[in-house]
Amino acid sequence: MSRVVAALVSASLLASCGQSASANKEHVHKQDTKTIDGYADIKFGEAFNDLMDAHGAEFEPYDIKDCYKNMPLAGCVLISRNEMPPQIRDGVPYKLIARLNQLGKVTDVELEYERKGVISAAECRSIHERTIDWLTRDYGTVYEEITPPAAERFHTAGGNIYVDTVPAKDGNWVSSVLRTGVRGGDVHNQRYIELRTTYIITANEPHCQVSAEFSDAPNVTRPDPFRALDLLSESPADDS
Repeated sequence: MSRVVAALVSASLLASCGQSASANKEHVHKQDTKTIDGYADIKFGEAFNDLMDAHGAEFEPYDIKDCYKNMPLAGCVLISRNEMPPQIRDGVPYKLIARLNQLGKVTDVELEYERKGVISAAECRSIHERTIDWLTRDYGTVYEEITPPAAERFHTAGGNIYVDTVPAKDGNWVSSVLRTGVRGGDVHNQRYIELRTTYIITANEPHCQVSAEFSDAPNVTRPDPFRALDLLSESPADDS
């Protein structure tokens, strides 16, 4: 259940960051926008039963079982099965992750690219930037929630400009969080997308993770990561 808790904690932290965005950040430009209402045919507010009817075979059985057990207490996370075709955008294959709250409603849909092993920092940043390009092409302006103290301006192949952290001497870097929406708007009522990327080298093994998370407005009931942590204290016998 640990990956479920990690996913819930990630969603909670990102939602809190979205509420504190300042009004004077660099931004990436774009013209027209699509409506942010989920991703593909998984929509915000969709009920668990409807999601299972349409997509049940696409998610890990363990995660479905966890929803049956813990959804009313903490919400739950559904991760697409490894054998399922990924969501491919601009050549990048993303795994699909759906989060549901305690009321059994979809609150977030995440697209995640993850690669461990042979991948360079430049290759990871390229995937990050390709994600910026298709997000701005489809959904409009994105901007940095917090401009890092040590920052550089980067240019994507699609003509977007963004400010990001300077990589550490060991090659590790954690991107600034990029967020869609209207700068200075009412973030409590806005649906939004947040993009974040990490490139970490541990024991000489690189790990690149790129995540684009589509989220319902922060004032919607959210999954509870702290309650999910409590549920980890259950014994293995209770988890059957």
